[in-house]
Amino acid sequence: DAYSLGAMILSVEAHDLHGALRLLDLGIERNPDDFILPYIAGWESFHAGEFGKASDYFAKAAAIPGAPDLIARNRAGAVARSGDTAAAYRLWRELYEDPSIDDTTRAIAERQVRELHVRIDLQTIQAAVNAYRFRYGRWPAGIETLVSEGLLPDRPRDPDGLPYAYNPATGEADSSADRILGDH
Repeated sequence: DAYSLGAMILSVEAHDLHGALRLLDLGIERNPDDFILPYIAGWESFHAGEFGKASDYFAKAAAIPGAPDLIARNRAGAVARSGDTAAAYRLWRELYEDPSIDDTTRAIAERQVRELHVRIDLQTIQAAVNAYRFRYGRWPAGIETLVSEGLLPDRPRDPDGLPYAYNPATGEADSSADRILGDH
C-alpha cells in the first residue's frame, strides 16, 4: 500500500510520473508476486501517453500468477494505442485463442481482432493503391488490378469473407465489416 499510495501522491499531487514509476519499480522489485504494482505503473504510464512503457508494465503484471485477464487486455490496448497495429492484432488474437480466458475477455478480443483485421487490410490496400498511383499517375481500376500488377498477393477479404469495396474515382477502399452496427 505504501508504494501505491506514494506513487499516487507523486503522480497526482506532485505531477511527477517518473518519480511515481521509480517508487513503483522499487515496490515491484520488493514484491515480485504482486501484480497490482506493475498494473498501477501500467495505468500511470498509459494515462501519461507512454503506451510502450504501459505495455511493458501490463505484460509484467499479466505474467504474475493470479493476475486477472483484464490486464492482458490492457496490454493489447496499450500496444494498439502505440500505433503498432500488427503487434496489437497478434496480442488480441492470442487472447481470443487462449482457452483459459473469461467470456468477457474473449468477446472483447474477438471484436478487437475483427477491427484490427480490417484496419490492417485497409492499410495494405491503401499502400498498394498509392504505389499504383505513384507508378502510373492514376488510381487503379480495381483491387484486381493491384493483384495483377503484383502490388497485392491476392484480393484481401474482410472478417466476413467478403471482398473489400473500392472506389476507383477516389482511390479509397472500405469494408462494411468495420462497422459494428452495419450501414445505417
